[in-house]
Amino acid sequence: MPAPILSTHNRHTDTWQPQPDPHNDALQLDAHELGRRGEEAAARFLQRHGYTIIERNVRNVAGEIDIIAAIPNTNTLAFVEVKTRRDDSYGAADAIDPAKFNRMRKAAYVWLRGKPRVTVRFDAIIILARTLKQAELTWYQEVDRGAR
Repeated sequence: MPAPILSTHNRHTDTWQPQPDPHNDALQLDAHELGRRGEEAAARFLQRHGYTIIERNVRNVAGEIDIIAAIPNTNTLAFVEVKTRRDDSYGAADAIDPAKFNRMRKAAYVWLRGKPRVTVRFDAIIILARTLKQAELTWYQEVDRGAR
């Protein structure tokens, strides 16, 4: 298994307080719905930090990008991979290995074709959602600088 590319030097941790829903528990959601809710939470988190969401769930011939966001007061776009898990036994961060990162980079460059020139950055947001009332969100910025 390839080594993960995420490191602690660029990590920010926050708690996720999703919309309360007493009828749903993270353990009862299917993986697709849990992932969708995680991406919603990640987008709201980025917006709270001043980012503007440009696009979500971008798919093209090269791959997929969960979130494309403009970084405030810069000419930089962040391409963000979001992984949401119910527990940490599988290791969501381990799922973003160099191969996944390379597919994400290729998808970003396909998306950028024909658009004005910008600086790009690649981030990852890992959400550990044991329940829908509380989860831990960890934001890794500039994972492209740590990828080898």
